[in-house]
Amino acid sequence: MQISDLSCQDQRHSKIVSAKIDNNTLWFRFQHDIDTDLSDASAFLVAALVPAMLLGEDIYVDEKYTVSSRLLDSLPHIQEVYKNWNPIFKPVKVISKRKVLKSENSQVACFFLEALMQPIHYLRTLKKLTESY
Repeated sequence: MQISDLSCQDQRHSKIVSAKIDNNTLWFRFQHDIDTDLSDASAFLVAALVPAMLLGEDIYVDEKYTVSSRLLDSLPHIQEVYKNWNPIFKPVKVISKRKVLKSENSQVACFFLEALMQPIHYLRTLKKLTESY
């Protein structure tokens, strides 16, 4: 799985930050006053992790982008937790050429079990759509 092409689009009441994950576009909508760092692919790595584990595909982050070192250091434990929830998940490697340095302003993300079902639903829907063509 390849993460690339991060971009930001300003809209009337929000901004959209997006990236390509393989041939699919994933986006997040934010309020205008929330700072975004278009060199940081951490949020997209988090979003790609469960589908990658389900498919057993390593994740490659384009070398132009960074990933939080704190997140990278936590990935073995996060993957272990996901695998304990469901043995179908396979541990994957994350290849990221650069890491964001730890800072006082670092933020923490929380992973919820409910979020595991959304990528599975997405993959099932994608399969049905692909089979219909």
